[in-house]
Amino acid sequence: LRALRALLVSREEDGPPLALPPGTSCWTGESLDAQLHEVVDEIGARSAKAQGIKNPFTSASKLIDSDHRLHVVCNDEGTQMLGFIKVGTKHLYYYAKDGSLTEMDPLCVLDFYVHESCQRMGLGQTLINGMLNVEGVAISELAW
Repeated sequence: LRALRALLVSREEDGPPLALPPGTSCWTGESLDAQLHEVVDEIGARSAKAQGIKNPFTSASKLIDSDHRLHVVCNDEGTQMLGFIKVGTKHLYYYAKDGSLTEMDPLCVLDFYVHESCQRMGLGQTLINGMLNVEGVAISELAW
């Protein structure tokens, strides 16, 4: 993560994928280098814009203050972030058709984004498969 010292983050509205250190795949709030805060904030803002929402679900401060994990996919050189999937546990209430209530704390997909220039190339599937492998869960065990 120290290779990020020369990082340049594009602020263009539809700019290129974000620069990223090689070898990064999963970040937690504890593993975030201070220099990565800008990258996480920018990619979170891009995700919010793509979803048409005002406030991003993903930011460095939200990652630091939680048990959430950010799984990222990079280009082959490991120099640009192409997308991410954010996961974490959430306390949920499930109401069954019979009216019964169940409380649960499943692993949830909290945010998901692939840069516009890289969509329809299988990167979303790569992110999901990598996250499932690292988290050690089946897709049927996730809340979306």
